[in-house]
Amino acid sequence: MSTESSSAQPVVAIVGATGNLGNDIAEAFLNHYRSQFSKVIAVVRDPTSVASRKLAEAGVGLRQVDQIDTVPSFARAFAGADVVVSAVSNAPLEYHDALFDAAFQNGVKVYFPSDFGVDYHVADFPGYEEPLWVAKAQHVSRARELSHGKIKIIELNIGMFIEFILIVSQMDHFGFDAETLTFTFAGSPDSRLAVTAKADIARSLAQLALLALVSSSVPDVVRIAGQNVSYRKIGQAAERVREERELKPKNVTLKAIDLEAYKAATREEQVRTGVSDLHKHIKIVVGEGKVDFSHSNHNELVNPGEKWWKWKRVEDYARELGGRL
Repeated sequence: MSTESSSAQPVVAIVGATGNLGNDIAEAFLNHYRSQFSKVIAVVRDPTSVASRKLAEAGVGLRQVDQIDTVPSFARAFAGADVVVSAVSNAPLEYHDALFDAAFQNGVKVYFPSDFGVDYHVADFPGYEEPLWVAKAQHVSRARELSHGKIKIIELNIGMFIEFILIVSQMDHFGFDAETLTFTFAGSPDSRLAVTAKADIARSLAQLALLALVSSSVPDVVRIAGQNVSYRKIGQAAERVREERELKPKNVTLKAIDLEAYKAATREEQVRTGVSDLHKHIKIVVGEGKVDFSHSNHNELVNPGEKWWKWKRVEDYARELGGRL
């Protein structure tokens, strides 16, 4: 159920394997790609935590990292690893740099930095940049410069998690009010954006890792999208599922904000306060159509013709929720 690999089965180490996305990544490598990887390692802070113990019981090897003595402990954790996946987003730049340094020193062949979001390469906010995206760019630039091509660094852009777009409490920057079934957004209701399920991200990582280990054809920056869909289409999908389940209210309201006015107000507020709002930056790039991967993606590279799995779509997820958004 996967790309053919070399006879020597690789080892993958996942940093942040107990986290929101990391757990799905560990599950995919362990359960769907068990025959292609000889060992799955979870690099964790607390191997005694409930989440860590569950991974261990499922067959994942645990290795502890010390956040103070970072590089040496990462180096020990990555011993024998061919692939390192970082699924840690809320960490300082120094942490990510130390993680890469240890991977590089250990001779890791493939490295996935913590990305898994919109493509920050196309974000344009002169004078009011998003610090998180600036840090990501600095980390990857440094890593590429230090590695001199000796380690394959793959940035995986997925748009937005499909699991979050209909759950206001977890992803309120998407602008969905589940109580009133209202989307509030900047720009056109027909602007499309890439949305990808966590399980699909995880399987794509495994596929890319296997490909990169045997071929130089994998791009440095990869885009995938379970679906490229507009606010209007998301609303219609939710309405269909709610109608099937005979839930009320059924109708989704689309509330548009002028994009240029919203962008100007966001810039003014950030310049005045010195505080960036990631949620607003995301809303702007979505409105600008920069999260639409319809005409520029690598779906066929990782899952040609949906040979390995079916991409999850918004309507699929709405049905999983039983229409109760």
